[in-house]
Amino acid sequence: MTIFCILLAAPRSGTMMLGDAVSRSFRVVWPHEIFHDQHADPQLDYKASPDVGKRLNFFHFRLDLLKKAPQLSLPSTRNQSLMFNRYLEYLASFQDADRYLLDVKYTSWHHLDTYWRVFYQRPHLLTEVMQLRLPLVHLKRSNLFALYCSQKLAAQTGVWQASDDQTASERRLTVNITRCSAELDDLRATQRLFDRWLAGYPVHELEYETHLAADGFSKHVEQTFAQVYGITPAEPLSTVHRKVTPPLREVVVNRDEVLAALRGTDFQDMAEEALH
Repeated sequence: MTIFCILLAAPRSGTMMLGDAVSRSFRVVWPHEIFHDQHADPQLDYKASPDVGKRLNFFHFRLDLLKKAPQLSLPSTRNQSLMFNRYLEYLASFQDADRYLLDVKYTSWHHLDTYWRVFYQRPHLLTEVMQLRLPLVHLKRSNLFALYCSQKLAAQTGVWQASDDQTASERRLTVNITRCSAELDDLRATQRLFDRWLAGYPVHELEYETHLAADGFSKHVEQTFAQVYGITPAEPLSTVHRKVTPPLREVVVNRDEVLAALRGTDFQDMAEEALH
């Protein structure tokens, strides 16, 4: 039996570290984000690529499929369901593997939507995942202000994954006071929307702030994936990746202005925790 586990998270939630650790510890195939444009290249012979992210990228698979069956480009419910199931079949043929970890960010669930969807309705892809009863691990960040700063810094620098290429002096962020509170509301609303869509579904939850322990990953992380895959880890969870962004108090230029602006809001404690 092939197990496709979905790793759900906001961008900048530590999925790179977690995915790397789980892939080696539980011997699973981890193609990183399956809906990532960084791996998409229409000229690439993706099936021959040694890069698993490129070889198993959904966009490559879809392009190839639509060349053979262009009628599937019509986004009916039937066609989108068929396309996703064919994609899973393609994944299952990769190296005869039977365990996968598929990283799908909050921002990517629209790629298999049908003709019509109101923004607050569950994406068709999520409905498909639930109907297939695929295991789903939801990695959340409790401190939404820290998440907001991390996303803004990544967008500003163009560095979305851990890198030592930038010096600390380049990692500086001036928070837009006018927009900050509203965008924090949006982050919270998005997280709650996924919670609502997944209500009643057996979701495994991990918390970004606590899933790392002093000596590696918490026992809860190991137990979660042992339950998902039905096996014990082949080796302790560890990762070659690490956090490289300095503490936010060293990054946010207008720290005092931010703390004053968020005082009395739902995000005051988050900002104080991140900036003190």
